[in-house]
Amino acid sequence: MASFESMSAVRSGDIHSEDLRSGDIHSEDLRSGDIHSKDLRSGDIHSEDLRSGDIHSEDLRSGDIHSEDRRSGDMHSEDLRSGDIHSEDLRSGDIHSEDFRSGDIHSEDFRSGDVHIVLKCPPHKLINISDCCVKLSRNSNRKIISVSKETEIDKQWIDLQKCNSKLFNALKFRLNSVSCENDFVSIELGITCYKDFLCTNLSPSGVQFYNYGVEKFNNRQACFSDAIGVGAFVETIDEFIILLKRSSSCAEAPGVWDRPGGHPEPQECSLSTDQDDLYDIPGEVVITEIFQSVLREVRDEVNIDLEQLNQPLLMGIARNPRNFGKPSAEFYIKCNVTSEEIKHNYQKGTQTEADESTSINFIRIDDIHRLDKLSIWTQLTPAAKAAFYLYTETNVEPLSRTE
Repeated sequence: MASFESMSAVRSGDIHSEDLRSGDIHSEDLRSGDIHSKDLRSGDIHSEDLRSGDIHSEDLRSGDIHSEDRRSGDMHSEDLRSGDIHSEDLRSGDIHSEDFRSGDIHSEDFRSGDVHIVLKCPPHKLINISDCCVKLSRNSNRKIISVSKETEIDKQWIDLQKCNSKLFNALKFRLNSVSCENDFVSIELGITCYKDFLCTNLSPSGVQFYNYGVEKFNNRQACFSDAIGVGAFVETIDEFIILLKRSSSCAEAPGVWDRPGGHPEPQECSLSTDQDDLYDIPGEVVITEIFQSVLREVRDEVNIDLEQLNQPLLMGIARNPRNFGKPSAEFYIKCNVTSEEIKHNYQKGTQTEADESTSINFIRIDDIHRLDKLSIWTQLTPAAKAAFYLYTETNVEPLSRTE
């Protein structure tokens, strides 16, 4: 597999040694915690992000296996753990599925690689809007570290706006937990904002939020914004999947290929601009906004009329470890337009969010199962990789042929 873009940053903490011995090792991001050693020995290992906790060693040895995590306490190995941890699914490529549900923590265990699957719908059973429910609560908001840290966030936001005049703040939904029982999905959400997302999940000091969440709340995600995004795996009538190249003005993942997507907006659910009033929004209104927002994103980014899009079906939810677990709900949408028509309409540039991408590309459905062997795989966002992975795992393809 081709290598990913490299990043090297040794940020702080009790890091004692690093032993990089051979192979196609392109980057290491050691951020803090009690990390004592790391032994990368060979294989197609492209990056490792060790963020905190009681991690004492990591041994990455070969092949497409991207992580093995041996920890202190009652976590003993990659496959055997204590508590209510049920499964870990390590597959080829950079996608790792982990279901971590001990206590009140509903998030996967962070490892190397690009994608961690939180929710995967059953094979041949994608989830429609009637099979979902949402609980919106203040208890699902991110936890505050300190007043001084909040002041630091405000200052960081001002600096970001100085660098990118197109940035603006807006309220978002925060993913706290998700579960699926008998093919019915339950989602617990709080309220956050785009400022908090950029200044926690994308912050250079994100490890501080991580460590504090682990130490004070036994929840590594507790202090992150975790604004939930939505992504659209759009299949055209002539059996292509749409990709957009993100513009350099995008605050997140500029210049790489992505599926159409964005964020559901709390203020689409209420006429009130007061955040306190938003917690009274009925759950059915919130879940409707989540499903409808992904259709709007396709319209506004690609220039496809809503009338040409079938109702979205939820494939699953993933987290992006590069951004400290930024979550996204990935949807399958069948489109009643050909790829050539879509390309023509996109190139008109009349869509509302035309400035968010610079070009369009199409992937044949028949190429999806070998996509990680194609050169474009290394140019995809983690969220796009999650969408492709979920598509293949849920076997949606036969369903699309019978519609």
